[in-house]
Amino acid sequence: MKVQEVLINDRKRYLLIDGDNKPVVPVLRFLKYLDNIGKAENTLKSYCHYLKFYFQFLNEKERD
Repeated sequence: MKVQEVLINDRKRYLLIDGDNKPVVPVLRFLKYLDNIGKAENTLKSYCHYLKFYFQFLNEKERD
């Protein structure tokens, strides 16, 4: 998993990309919601990074 920075309308946005190079849809929707209610760019970036850690944790627990 990785956090990908993209430019949309000259604004930085962040996506969580899984191992198959596809966006993680629940994270994408949540970050879009936060953006729509006016959260700061740094907030979106932080949430994306922390959600990456959380989803990695869930993947590891699933393997156990």
